[in-house]
Amino acid sequence: MDRYFSNDLISYEMVCMILNDEELIKKIGLHHEWIEYPLMLRTSYLLSISKERGLDETDIIPRELDLDCSFKEYLLSWSFEEKKLSKKGVDYFKKNFENKYNQLCKIMGINP
Repeated sequence: MDRYFSNDLISYEMVCMILNDEELIKKIGLHHEWIEYPLMLRTSYLLSISKERGLDETDIIPRELDLDCSFKEYLLSWSFEEKKLSKKGVDYFKKNFENKYNQLCKIMGINP
């Protein structure tokens, strides 16, 4: 799957179609081995088209997939730094990844 998603001929729409189909992901199997790159592609696209404070955490992290906590933290940190997380998304990030949230607030000059 890594090779499939890294192919430049695979459209963003195809990436999203696969990521939005929980049954297909289960059929492919072993999503822990290949899911990160397509999720990063989708997040990059969402960040490029979203308005400031326009993304909830559920837009970034699919709830139905058991993802590594550090990867969730990475995607949410990226979205937070770009100022694209909604209030709900920021609250989720702060609650679940408090240390990273506080670090980024200090770096960005935000009073947590």
